[in-house]
Amino acid sequence: MAPQILERIRDCIRTRRYDLTSHAFDAIAEDELSWLDLLPFMSSMAMEKIMYNYPFEYCDGTVRPKRVVREAFKHREGFVIMNDITIGVCDKCGNRYYHAEILRRVEAIATGQIVAAAEECVPVGHFE
Repeated sequence: MAPQILERIRDCIRTRRYDLTSHAFDAIAEDELSWLDLLPFMSSMAMEKIMYNYPFEYCDGTVRPKRVVREAFKHREGFVIMNDITIGVCDKCGNRYYHAEILRRVEAIATGQIVAAAEECVPVGHFE
């Protein structure tokens, strides 16, 4: 495909004139982008096909996508709360799965490589 055509397609994706589907990943792999870089351009259906709907390894359930308002992650540097993300949840036992790109983002926020959007105080107590 001519470079001008590819650039026009990329521009249409960036400006959201085109919706990026799961088929596009094969065509743009040479750009060395991760799916997280492309997340703003992906339809929810394309993201679900890539990340979810596979058999859970410990029961006969299926890992399904679930949009959650808040999900807390414990990291060696502290806690990170991610807002409005899609995670995998087994439809039988409820076990949660996190895509590696989400965990990389949590790591980057926890270690200060990415600036957090906000900070919240967390109550700490003792159980005696």
